Amino acid sequence: MFITQRRTNEALDSVRVPVLVLWGSDDPLVDPTSLLQHARRPNWTPRPIDDVGHLLPVEAPDLCAQAVGQWLAGIGA
Repeated sequence: MFITQRRTNEALDSVRVPVLVLWGSDDPLVDPTSLLQHARRPNWTPRPIDDVGHLLPVEAPDLCAQAVGQWLAGIGA
């Protein structure tokens, strides 16, 4: 099963809640340009974590939790 870019964008455009987009800056599998493009949606916040690869929550759980906590505090959650 293939997912087209158009269908993906339509699904992402339908999200109506704040979103934190986290990724490791050293992730060889994810294109940061694409992530930043997706994160330009209203109420989406991009946040790269430096010196971390693809398995962000495993490689840097404390940094991941800290980023989520700061983001939640910032949106008043």
